[in-house]
Amino acid sequence: EGPNQSKSVVPQSALKVFTSRPQSDSIRHSWDFESGSGSTAFDGQNSANLTLHDMNSSNWVSCPGGTCLFFDGVDDYAQVDVQDWSGNLTISQFVLVEDDNQTEYASTFAIDSTAGSSQSFQHMIQNGDWKQHSNSSNVIGQLKLHQWNHLSTVYDNGTVHRYMNGIHVGSFQPNSSDFNNVDVYRLGVNRAGSAFYKGFIDKVVVYDDALSHEEVHQLSREVYKNCGPFSGA
Repeated sequence: EGPNQSKSVVPQSALKVFTSRPQSDSIRHSWDFESGSGSTAFDGQNSANLTLHDMNSSNWVSCPGGTCLFFDGVDDYAQVDVQDWSGNLTISQFVLVEDDNQTEYASTFAIDSTAGSSQSFQHMIQNGDWKQHSNSSNVIGQLKLHQWNHLSTVYDNGTVHRYMNGIHVGSFQPNSSDFNNVDVYRLGVNRAGSAFYKGFIDKVVVYDDALSHEEVHQLSREVYKNCGPFSGA
């Protein structure tokens, strides 16, 4: 409130942060989890529908903008086998953790089912951090409870970038032909199938292109931030 101005209430809808996804022509797979029920999470781009293992109707929960999946940290996971491919890629996903008592190596996304392989990677939790793990680990960012976070990995012509909440946090160059060989997608469990994630996953997208820093930042703004409506008080 200021001179010749009166207070007004900002509607909650104005606080929703949403943009369209960049480069729709390079989206290879997209799982928004909007079906809200069933034992399958449908791929909105192609036919790589995820099969939900040891999950039921209680795993489908309300999340910003619709529904998402809850994983119990015991035996829940989602998986689909795909035709092998490699090349430039971008992985984007939203995650929310309410319990920091996570099994070491508990993973929210993996592109292989071979433990410790240098030719693939996973997004995982270890020692209170989100990490990008192949046959070694790189920190993405600190595990933050009770809020949505955006994780992204980009493989760009031999350089691997990692992002948290749209911020570029580091990069490295793996050995030739390593890191980006895709033959399966797994959500909620690590490549070894032994460490299960407890928390929520939403809006997982795979691009067969290396998105720019700006495009990854755009993706990170696709769901609500943790803010409540301005009361006008």
